[in-house]
Amino acid sequence: MGHKLLLGVDGGGSKTEFILTDEKGSFADRLILGPCNPNTVGTEGAFLLLKNAILRLEQKWGAITGCFIGSAGFLTNDRGKEIQRKLRLAFPFMQVRCETDIYNLFALGSGCKRSIAVICGTGSVVFSKLEEKLQKYTGWGYLLGDRGSGYELGRMGLRAALAAKEGIGPQTMLTDLLEREQKASLSSLVSMVYQKDASFVASMAPVVIRGAELGDVVANEILDANILDLAAVIKKAMGEKGTEELILSGGILSGCSLFREQLLAQLPDGISVCLPKEKPVLGALLLAAECCNLPGEPIRKAFQTWMEKEET
Repeated sequence: MGHKLLLGVDGGGSKTEFILTDEKGSFADRLILGPCNPNTVGTEGAFLLLKNAILRLEQKWGAITGCFIGSAGFLTNDRGKEIQRKLRLAFPFMQVRCETDIYNLFALGSGCKRSIAVICGTGSVVFSKLEEKLQKYTGWGYLLGDRGSGYELGRMGLRAALAAKEGIGPQTMLTDLLEREQKASLSSLVSMVYQKDASFVASMAPVVIRGAELGDVVANEILDANILDLAAVIKKAMGEKGTEELILSGGILSGCSLFREQLLAQLPDGISVCLPKEKPVLGALLLAAECCNLPGEPIRKAFQTWMEKEET
C-alpha cells in the first residue's frame, strides 16, 4: 500500500459502505455496516457508527489521510456539519468532509454545468446543480413521504394488500405476493413494520413492481402514482433552462427497469441519462482524493476491477 490512505463512505437509509484505498488505486478494505442517516439513527448514532468504522480500519491499516462521507440525512438541521466537527476532533490528523450523499453521485457524472441527480432507494431525493450551486427537492424523509421511494411503494403496497384482505379495497395479487415473498402473514407484517426501520417497508417495493409487471391493476396504479410524483419533481428541478445530464441512482432506479423506463417516458426528450455502473462510494473516494489534492484517475481506473474481485 502507498503511504496515503483514502476512505470513501456512502451512507443511505439501509446501509453504509466504506472503501479504503491508497492514492495509487491499490485497494485495501471494504466494510458494509448499518445506516448512518441521522434522521434514522440520530446524530450521535451516526457519529458512533462512522467513528468506530474508521477506528477499525486504522487499527488494521494505519492512519487515514483523507475521508469523504456522503450520506442521506446530512443536510437536515446541519447534522452532517455536526458529525464532521466531531470526527475532526476524534481524528485531528485526517482530512474529513461530510456532505449529503448526492455529492457522491455528482462525482460520477460527466461534470456538466447543468445536471440533475436523482437517488431513489429506501428514500428519494432530487438535486439540481448549476455550476457548483446545489438545490434540493423533496427528500423529506419517510414520515412525510419521499415521492417514488422504495418506502412509499412498499407502504402503499402493504396498505392495498390489507384493504383487499379486509374487503374494503379492490382485490389485488399483492395480498398473496407479499405474504409469499416476505414469508409472513399480512398481520405479522403489520407488527414488524412497527418493530423495524424504514428499510423493512422499502423491502416490499420490489413486490409491488413485480405485481405491476404481472399486470395487477392496483400495483400499476401505485407505480403510476409514484412515477408521476417523482417526474413532476424532476421537471421542477429542470426549470426553464432544462438540464444537460440526468444522473440516476438507488436500488429502485438501478434495479427496476420498469420503474426507470416509465419514469424516463414522463420526461422531455433529448436529456443525456447517466446510470453509473460504478457504485456511489467511488464518487466518495474521488472526493476524498480531492480533499487531499490528489488525482482521482488512478482510483477510478482501478475501482471496477477491484469491485469485481470483491463480489465474486
